[in-house]
Amino acid sequence: MAGTHIMTFTPKDVMSFELGPSSGLDVCFMEWLGKEYGGGVRVLVRRSWKDLVGLILGFG
Repeated sequence: MAGTHIMTFTPKDVMSFELGPSSGLDVCFMEWLGKEYGGGVRVLVRRSWKDLVGLILGFG
């Protein structure tokens, strides 16, 4: 997909939308928002264990 922009969200960003960073349904919702209203922007949500532990401990 040439010309596709990618926007990456961290768990902290997901929580700013009052969604759960570990919820698969909430992540699918954010990806849908990107498809529907993003004008070709692909949304990725980082959900590695490092990101979630950093969120719990207050890093990032």
